[in-house]
Amino acid sequence: MPRGRRGLTWMAYGASFTALAACGATPDSPLGGPYGGGAYRLGPTDGAYSNVDASFTVPRETNAAAPAGEPGTWTHIFTLYMAEGTFGNCTHCHREMSDAPASYKWLADQDYMGGTAPPLTNRGSSCLSWYGGDMPPGLQPQKPDAVTEMDAWAAAGGRNN
Repeated sequence: MPRGRRGLTWMAYGASFTALAACGATPDSPLGGPYGGGAYRLGPTDGAYSNVDASFTVPRETNAAAPAGEPGTWTHIFTLYMAEGTFGNCTHCHREMSDAPASYKWLADQDYMGGTAPPLTNRGSSCLSWYGGDMPPGLQPQKPDAVTEMDAWAAAGGRNN
């Protein structure tokens, strides 16, 4: 290689090294990102978290039972134990049980509702697995909290509320 080209090659390496060194970390260097980024506050994300770089603020806790109705009501029982995605997941197969009032009506039409001892909460006649029945299908563990709440609802009259 001629001497002139070799000198230019080393100058190019030197310039590249100087440029990289200029982007290196100093006490005032920005953080992260393609040019270092920054520790600036970002807006809320889709999950409603307020981000500061990679950290987040935990959202405020909400009362998840509030939309489920008052404890001891049919709406509360349906929402916690029978709605889509719950332990019972009744609406997955029984589209007639789309909400609490519709499910109460449909179960009443099946002779599972009525009075302070409805068949729905009676061991031996209930379709629900937590009372010994076969719904939902498959091996289901006992659900003592559902039994306690449903027994209290039945004892209070088993109303469609």
